[in-house]
Amino acid sequence: MAKIRVQDVAKELNVPVQEIMKKLEGLGIFVPNQMSALKPEEYVQIKSLVTGKKIQMVKKKVVKD
Repeated sequence: MAKIRVQDVAKELNVPVQEIMKKLEGLGIFVPNQMSALKPEEYVQIKSLVTGKKIQMVKKKVVKD
């Protein structure tokens, strides 16, 4: 999963950007502005918090022969 910008998270969840930034700050995640990129695990945290649903991040293992 690629990094996703704060403004894109807000748009996806239909929540104002400032609310997302306040919730991130409450989680101890500092973002200087709405163009800041979130790590995949940060995205999962904020999405879980806003939606109220438990979301797990899935990691794929790539096996090369």
